[in-house]
Amino acid sequence: MTFETLPEALVVGVQSEKLDYMVLDKLERRITAQATMAGKFNVILDLGEVEFIPSMLMSVLVKTLKSLGDQGRKFLLVGMNRHIRASLKLTRIDVLFDLHDSVNAARTALGAGVCP
Repeated sequence: MTFETLPEALVVGVQSEKLDYMVLDKLERRITAQATMAGKFNVILDLGEVEFIPSMLMSVLVKTLKSLGDQGRKFLLVGMNRHIRASLKLTRIDVLFDLHDSVNAARTALGAGVCP
């Protein structure tokens, strides 16, 4: 997993074909640590390398979305393949998330310039 702190968001890149509990636990710990720092941050989760998300873990994504939303922060998902998008649509949670094709598209949605 990679973490990049930008002025408008923490960008988390998942470097695994499967999003699992270890990855989500690491993400949650990083978000918790980031939340204790001064300033407001959003989270962009880049799933470009992920081939599959077990349905049980989708609830963790929704919980993270709610937690960040309660703090006035955004949780954006980017880079999903067609299988992940179909799973999100099938479970009808696609309407909850701000979905984008790339990190740059998510940054633009947040009002930032694109990465060089």
